[in-house]
Amino acid sequence: MFPGPRHPGSLKIEAPDHSKLVNKLFARLREKDADAKFIFCATYYGGTGTNPPRIEFQKMIDARNYYGARNMFRHLDDPARRLEQEFPSRCPASKRTIETDIQWMKKTLP
Repeated sequence: MFPGPRHPGSLKIEAPDHSKLVNKLFARLREKDADAKFIFCATYYGGTGTNPPRIEFQKMIDARNYYGARNMFRHLDDPARRLEQEFPSRCPASKRTIETDIQWMKKTLP
């Protein structure tokens, strides 16, 4: 069903390719069990393709609401540290997203 091991750099992260694969897997699963349920959680993309925290943060910066922007930064930074402390080996994609947002916010703050 699947090709042999691939070099990590050769893996394409494309939503249409993932959709095709997941649909094939689900169809095969349903062949064996008509009541089967299947959840696929994509780690490299999700949602609408937007980042609501960044949008809100940028609105505050554009409006020169630096107090609000700094406050938002602190509220994101604290949970990121707690997430890492409490769940060191879990949620790697979420941790990367949060860390990327935090670094972007640090660069954006005046």
